[in-house]
Amino acid sequence: MDTYELAKKIAEEALETKAKDLKVLDLQKLVSYTDYFVLATATSDRHSQAIADRVYAKIKKDLGRLPISYEGHSTGQWVLLDYGDVVLHIFLPEQREFYALDQLWSDATVLPIGDGKKKILKIIKPSKPAVKKRTPSKSKSKSKAKIKSIRKPPKKKKKK
Repeated sequence: MDTYELAKKIAEEALETKAKDLKVLDLQKLVSYTDYFVLATATSDRHSQAIADRVYAKIKKDLGRLPISYEGHSTGQWVLLDYGDVVLHIFLPEQREFYALDQLWSDATVLPIGDGKKKILKIIKPSKPAVKKRTPSKSKSKSKAKIKSIRKPPKKKKKK
């Protein structure tokens, strides 16, 4: 399995555990020590541990690979699974904002994940739901117009 397929598999497993703001950064042209960073945000320390546990178990079961290093699991603030060519970073929102790896590695290409059958949300998944703007109904807008017209003071006539 090539490193892109490993990064894709790690990203898919993180998404299955409801990771937020998932990004896969291609670092091959920027550094020599790894090919990809997979960045994910968890909603709590237990959630970050669950994401890490699932990725660890699925990669071990399906590919027979164990991480070189597994850091931060006990606190769950920032969990790191280093598979050599691919490094998974799972942050709580505060840590992700503080360490700002997205900005630090802004020169890296953000890769889309997914095949034709199972699309994986183009890999950039927003953490906040989109807010829909409400449009006032016609009946409300007419009543507001009437209220405004009643409240307007009469125009003063100019003296010549």
